[in-house]
Amino acid sequence: MPVTKSKTRKVNAKIVTIKSKRPKKPTGKIITLSQYGTDLKRRLDIHNYEFYMFIEDIKKGINAIIPYVDQTVKFSQNQLQRFVK
Repeated sequence: MPVTKSKTRKVNAKIVTIKSKRPKKPTGKIITLSQYGTDLKRRLDIHNYEFYMFIEDIKKGINAIIPYVDQTVKFSQNQLQRFVK
């Protein structure tokens, strides 16, 4: 078998240093305690409204499936009576 020559290259790896940055102080308006209270009340009102609407949707879903559940129960009872006799 003939001998083949192969060339090898040296790879120079770059060294990467990661510098941790000190967080900067946010530049925003500081709100007062009464504004925090108002914000909390508004958020709570939004939450209560969304939760109320969620409960209403659940009620609508339950009312929509009740006829199908009743029909299934009646069918199952009839099949059981036929099987027992």
